[in-house]
Amino acid sequence: TYSVESNYSVESSSSFGHKRRGSSQSTCSDISVASNEPRRPKKGDGDYIKRPENAFILFRRKCCEERKELLQQEEESAGADGIPNKRQRQADLSKTISLQWKS
Repeated sequence: TYSVESNYSVESSSSFGHKRRGSSQSTCSDISVASNEPRRPKKGDGDYIKRPENAFILFRRKCCEERKELLQQEEESAGADGIPNKRQRQADLSKTISLQWKS
């Protein structure tokens, strides 16, 4: 008869090369301390560079500026009527502008 001796034992799936998260693994702060690279500037730092605005943000800003100018002109033309303009909520304004953006 042919017999094969096995050096393998049946183990749970968690021991097949998978490591559990815990204190034994390094963290991001350990990695940045271990490497001698300078840290990325934070928002309050003087050398922080803002992320560029995307096209929708620029479009929304332009729409809001135009709307503000239009409201100011309406207030001036209304004169002393004393009728206050209703301000549109930012969420509703964003929805209106997004519909314009999509069209």
